[in-house]
Amino acid sequence: MDLAGYLRGVQYIQPDGTKRFIAGMEKSRGYIPVAEKPDGSRPLWICEGWATACTLQTLRPLVCVIAGLDAGNLQAVATEARRRWPALDLVVCPDFDSVGQRKAREAAERARAKILPPPPVILPGCTDWNDVIAARRQGLTHA
Repeated sequence: MDLAGYLRGVQYIQPDGTKRFIAGMEKSRGYIPVAEKPDGSRPLWICEGWATACTLQTLRPLVCVIAGLDAGNLQAVATEARRRWPALDLVVCPDFDSVGQRKAREAAERARAKILPPPPVILPGCTDWNDVIAARRQGLTHA
C-alpha cells in the first residue's frame, strides 16, 4: 500500500523465506500494514520486514506498525510519513545487519525519526527483533 491508502502491489513470501514483488510494482514509499493503516493518530513504527512488524505490533499494540518492505525503502516510507504528519512520533525499526542499520540511520536523519536499536546481546542467528523474541519464547536466556 501507499500512505494514501492505495494498493501498490503484492509481495510473495515463499515458505523458504524467498521474497519477490509482483512484476511492475512501484516499491518506493510502499508498505505492508499489520493491524491498521497509518492515519497519523498514533505513533508509527516502520520495520524493515513483515515478520518483525508483526512481532513488534504484538508487543506494542498502542502504536501503528508497518513493514517498509526492505532496508532500501525505509527512507522513502519514513520521509513520506513525516511529510504527511509533521508532528508524528516516528520510529524506524531495522534489522541488525550493517545495511539495515545504515539505511535506518539515513531514514531517521531525513525524516526526523527515532531508531529502535538492537538489543544489547544478540544470539547467533538472530537477525531482527522477530528472531530475538522467538528465541526468548523458546527459553534461550541470552536473547
